[in-house]
Amino acid sequence: MRARPILFATFVVLLMMPFASHAEHRLRAARDATAYPNRAVHKQEHVAIAAVPYVSADQQKVFAIPYRKFGFVPIRLIITNMGDKPISLEQTRVFFISANKDQIEAASPDDVERNIPLSYKEGRRIPVGPLHVPTHRKDADWKVQQDFDHYEYNAVSVAPHSTKAGFLWYDVNGLGGNPLRGASLVVEQIENADGQQLFYFRVPLDKGR
Repeated sequence: MRARPILFATFVVLLMMPFASHAEHRLRAARDATAYPNRAVHKQEHVAIAAVPYVSADQQKVFAIPYRKFGFVPIRLIITNMGDKPISLEQTRVFFISANKDQIEAASPDDVERNIPLSYKEGRRIPVGPLHVPTHRKDADWKVQQDFDHYEYNAVSVAPHSTKAGFLWYDVNGLGGNPLRGASLVVEQIENADGQQLFYFRVPLDKGR
């Protein structure tokens, strides 16, 4: 009769292992956008934008879900304001442009969740006495929302001489084995302190890879 608490404790440890592993991989602080190979710099407008695709298994350890496995590429967007006045991102739009000129909008959590198969969401079942209890390791919908809440780019402005960074997710299903080849990120409708729109930024995604 005393074996059941031990089994339950083991089960709890198994449930917690993925969260502990995920917590060990911290995201490094963003540097100035000019420090990255995939960048676009508008010197006259005093703004630089960089993009860092997270496609390798090691990179994606910062997330709770292996997004590339389900056809999504998380891209870290880094915007540096090198000027003396703030810039506004309230109207900004960011598109993934493939080598074939496909224009893809950033995905929402619902978009990602719809593309994760039910078999992954259910996880595997661990025998606990007479029961088979499903693990929570693959509680995918909750984990996707957690990642978006924690990592999504949500800055509405960038103060003078500062940098803001965050992630956007793009559905690259159907773009082939290397969707980054010849692709770029286009950033539109950034406004300066006078409400004037800056010229759009085209950031390459295949440099330094």
